[in-house]
This record gives sequence, C-alpha cells and structure tokens, in this order.
Amino acid sequence: MFTKRNIIFLLIIFLALFLSLVISIKKIILENNNNNIEVCIDFQKFEKICNIEGGDVYSGFQVLLKSGINSVLIHEDTLTSLSNSSQISVLSGNELLKNLKSLAIINPMIKKIIEKKSIKPNYTYIIVSDTRIHDRIYSELKIRFKDDELKTAVKSENIALENGVESEALYLISVNSASAELYNLGLGFNPKTLSLINDLGFSVVLGIANSNFLTINQIDRLVENIQNVPNLSAVLIEGGVVPGYSQTDDKNVDYFGKKISELSKIKAKFALLENEKILSLDSISHYLSHMTINAHRLSSTATPPPVNLEEYNTGISRFMRAIRERNVKMIIFEGINEKILGVSSNLLVQNFNFLLSLVQQVKSSGFNIKSSAAIESDLAAPIIIVIISWGVLVLYILFFEYVFKMPRKISYLVLISFMAFILIFTLKWYSNYVMTYYRQILAFMCAIIIPMVTVLYKFNFEPADAEEKRNFYTLFYRSVFCMLNVIFVTALLSTLITGLLSSAEFVNGIHTYSAVKASWILTVLFGFSLSVRTEHLSRKIKKILSEPVKIYQLVFAALFIAALAPYAVLFFNRGGASFFSGTYASDYSYLSYLLEKLFGVCPSYTEFLIGYPFLLLYFYLNHLKIRAFNPVLISFGILAPLGVVMSVCGVNYPLYIIFIKSLGGLLLGLAAGAVLCMAAHLGFVFYSREKDRERQNMKEADDGII
Repeated sequence: MFTKRNIIFLLIIFLALFLSLVISIKKIILENNNNNIEVCIDFQKFEKICNIEGGDVYSGFQVLLKSGINSVLIHEDTLTSLSNSSQISVLSGNELLKNLKSLAIINPMIKKIIEKKSIKPNYTYIIVSDTRIHDRIYSELKIRFKDDELKTAVKSENIALENGVESEALYLISVNSASAELYNLGLGFNPKTLSLINDLGFSVVLGIANSNFLTINQIDRLVENIQNVPNLSAVLIEGGVVPGYSQTDDKNVDYFGKKISELSKIKAKFALLENEKILSLDSISHYLSHMTINAHRLSSTATPPPVNLEEYNTGISRFMRAIRERNVKMIIFEGINEKILGVSSNLLVQNFNFLLSLVQQVKSSGFNIKSSAAIESDLAAPIIIVIISWGVLVLYILFFEYVFKMPRKISYLVLISFMAFILIFTLKWYSNYVMTYYRQILAFMCAIIIPMVTVLYKFNFEPADAEEKRNFYTLFYRSVFCMLNVIFVTALLSTLITGLLSSAEFVNGIHTYSAVKASWILTVLFGFSLSVRTEHLSRKIKKILSEPVKIYQLVFAALFIAALAPYAVLFFNRGGASFFSGTYASDYSYLSYLLEKLFGVCPSYTEFLIGYPFLLLYFYLNHLKIRAFNPVLISFGILAPLGVVMSVCGVNYPLYIIFIKSLGGLLLGLAAGAVLCMAAHLGFVFYSREKDRERQNMKEADDGII
C-alpha cells in the first residue's frame, strides 16, 4: 500500500488525519476549559419536603444555600400542576356534579351556588379563590382562544357575590371545551417564587410546559416573560412535546425554536435532559445547537430516591459518572422525600448532606460550581470538512482496489468526480441542517470501513525452526504486536469521525450518531464475509464433518462451551440489545465499581471480555498456520476495534474519557486474551501429540502387516 503508485491517495489520507488530530486536540482543550457544573434543586419537589417537615420554603433554601448549590429549577404553572398543589380545582361538567358533596365540605356555598347554574357535561370548570391566580388563568385562556377557529368561549364570574360575601372571592371559570390540552396549558411562572429565588441569589432554570398547541402570540409572550426573569441561567422543556408542535403544521414549532434561540443573547442556555425524548426536537435543534448543554436528573433513570446510606452514596456516584463520562453540565436534584434508614436527621438535613457531599465531590474532581456554558461554534472550518470527506472517499477507493481489484483508471475517475461533488456540496450547504445528515452519513461510512483493518491486516511469520514455531512466548509476543498495530491504526483513523462530528450540535449533544446498532451488525457481517471469502469455510466444514469424532474432541468442545457460558450469561443478562450499543453499561455491578475505581471509568464489557481476547487468539492461531477458525474469530474479534470506533462516535463524550475507557479495555483484554491463547497453546500441543501418536500407531500397524 505504501508505494509511489499510491502517493496521491496517501497524501490525502495523511492530510485528513492531520486535520482531524488538530480538531481532536482543540476539542480536548475546550473540554478542559469548559469545566463549570450547575447543581440545581427542583423547587416544587423541595417545597413539598419543607411542608413535610413543617418549615417554610425560604428557611429551607437558606439551609441548602450553604451546601454550595447554585441553581433552582422552577416549573411553569399549568392547570394540572395548580390542581395537584390544591390551589385550584379543575373538573369537567360531569365530574363537577359528581363531586359537589366533597366540594361543599371545602366551601359550603359551592353546592348551593353550583346547583343554580346550568352545568354542562362537555364544559371544563375551574374553581379558584386566589384573585392573582384567577387573573393569570383567565387572561391566558382568553389569549389562547382569542383567534380560535372552534370559537371556544371563556367566561368567569365571582360566584361568592351571589351569596353576598364580597370579602372572600370564589371564581368559577367555564370553558365550552373538554379538551385534554387545557390541562397542560402553560400559565407562566409564579412571580412570588421567582422573587424568593432572586432574593436568595440562586440562578434560575425554567421548565417550560409542553403546551403543544401554543400560538405565535403566546410564544412571543412566553419568551418575553422568560427574558425578564432575573438571574436566568437556562430553560428546558418539561414533557415529551416541543411547545407549538402540530402534526399538520410545523410553523409554530419552528417559530418557537427561533424565539428560544434568542435567549443566547442574554447568556441563557437550553438544557437537554438525558433519557427524556422530546417529540419534534429535530425541528428546533438547528436553532439551539450553539446553546445546548446536557442535563441529568434522578428521575430520568427511573431509580427511586435512596432509602439507606449505601443507596445514598450510589446516587452521588451515579451523578458523578454522568458529569465525568457523558459531558453533563447540569445536575437536577429532585430531593430525598423519604427518611434514610439508620440516619436520625430530618429530611431537610438529609437533603443538605446529600448536596454537600455531591458538591464536594464535584469540586474535588476538578470542576467548578458555576453557571455552565455550551460550545458555541463549529470546531472545523468548511474546507477542513471537505478534506476529511476526501480522506473517507480515498479509504473506500483503496479498499475497493484491494478487495475487488478495481482498476486504477476507475479509481482516479471516482476520486476526481466525488472530490468536486464534495467541495461544491459542502461549501453550498455548510450552514444548512442538511450538513447534519451529511456528517452522520460519512461517520457511518467510517464506522463500517475502519474496523476492516482487522480483516485486511497482513502479516508474515516464517519460523527459523520447529522450536520457534512451538514457542508460546514468541508467538504470543508477535500476536500482541499485530493486535496493537490494528488498534493503533483503528484509533488513528477514528479521529476522522471526531473531525466530521465536530459541529456544536454534535459536541453539545443535541444531535447524536444515530446508526450505532446498524454499524455493529453490518460491520460484523461485513468482516465475516471478507474472512469467508478467503478461507473457503464451506469446504472446511464438510471436511470436519466427514471425519470421525474422537473423545478428546468432545472434551475440547465441552471446555469451549464452558468457556463461552459467562459470555452467554452476560449477553442475556444485559438484554442482548445492549450488546450492540455504543453506550456505557447501564447496570452498575460490583465488577463495574471495581473497574471504575481502577481506571476511573468502566471499560466496555464487549471489548475486554469478547473483542480483544478473540482478536488476540485470531492472530495467535494464524501464527500457528491454523486458519480454519478465522471467520468465527474475526466475527468476535472485530468487536474490539469496532468498540473503539463506536466510542469515538459518541462525540459529546469527553475525549480523554474515551481514551481511558479504550485503554482500560485494551489492558484487560490483553490479560483475558493471554489466558485464551495459553489454553489454545495447550490444546494445540495436546492435539499435535495425539496426531503424532496416531501416525506412529498407523506406521507400526503398517510395519506389522509388512
């Protein structure tokens, strides 16, 4: 490959790799400098904890302030949230008539007055006694239905006046609609809560209700109100739908994205919560890519609050893993609302201790408790993306030449044509969302081609004598050298993916590499096909099946099945599907805990238990001239370089963590591979002796006949 004939292709690849390495270094520097973490407490959840303990919210937050946290999450009020907090009652006409007795217990005049009204089953009725809350709800409903095509009517009356009691207001708001959308209507943020948090000096994170039916006027008012919030740090969407979303018209949701992006002018961010899918997020992602940070909260993992000290420490460890391993910049703590076993302190003190421990660990890990920031610009200029794309193109050209014997004239024609196309396409569409899919496609192409280094790697070993051929340490050393070469080339070529996925939308996490499972499956099948192509597998299988079965072969088969049993348990225990994923293991076992303590991050089980051992065994057996098992060994061994590639595809993960994770997997894989190779060596020696004994017996039998 390294010949004068390939000089043009090699120059393009080397230039693409050099630029990719520069981008990788630039990304590491940015990651090290961008080390601010926000620790945020959920106001609504903590308010309930204060109520349980019988204290006021202001005093409770004064205690939490001493723990070192810096932000508070405030949810946008909705009819549902206000009803759940018993500030209002929201009922349909049927429900109102059924619940008159229970309402009368709360306020005796309700039953008498309601019975005089003409209650309609298909109406929605809101009962509220607080004038300020009434005014907020009524004004929002009037604005919402001002230009409504269905002519929805909103009426309000102070029913207390009918009883002659003017000092105690009691409002009845009626809406001639029973739509479920009403219950999730965003009503803005409680001014009293905002004032309290501002007095305490916390930064404010606003949770926007997922009112998918917002109009343009409402979006304008919502964003205007958000911009006027003092100490605003970030906003996030509370729920599974982008506000303004509609299946028939995306005009409103597109407008919502544009308006929210204007918050970057006042240094506010858009927080993207882990494991919480938001419908139509892609519609606004290109507006928010420059201001997005990853956020993590306890409920996103469906894990209940800690009930004992062990779970207490595990919760802190989980938060720390999110910060270190997944580039999380905001931690949202929803509070411990159950007393921890073995701890005599009350809930308020328990929450304070939890946050204090978390803050101390965050600081000791080298992070600052400050308002976090997103990476705002692309790490690569358009011309760099062009050159890296050329590098990917050349890799495929050389691959097709090597495997399918494509003529050099065709190679030059393809190179010139696609180089021109890539240049024109990139320069024209660079600032368009189309480039997002273009980069993902090229990353997918890299994920398929780069692991093929394992299959195409050629090595020649001609032992000087029979002793060297059988020497385990010599063969093992050469096998390790070959495997390290493959992993080094794989890691080097993987920097092309870092260069391709270097835009703010990928680095900040609003877009991810979405073809992870397809890459795993296709790469394994592709590698298997290439190995079968050169190994004549069917012929060898027929030969093996035609030979008589011997006792030692059955023993070897039993030992092989026993060796595979732990892998099968691991596979099925993790649900099988996670075997083909590029993410970290979701289960946190004792082994994971030990590995994290050893390396600082848990290496991938798929790599060090399967990939590296089988890859090392593949090289070892080939040095012994045993190639019958190559297709099987390649299919499993290719998981090692593929794991490295998939780790790099998670570009919103810190690069230094990816390096440590891969290095840890390599070291553990070498240890496991050494055991596997030793077992193969013993089996080979035993098999050779058995063959020699059989030949000797056959020779003695022939001599006896003669």
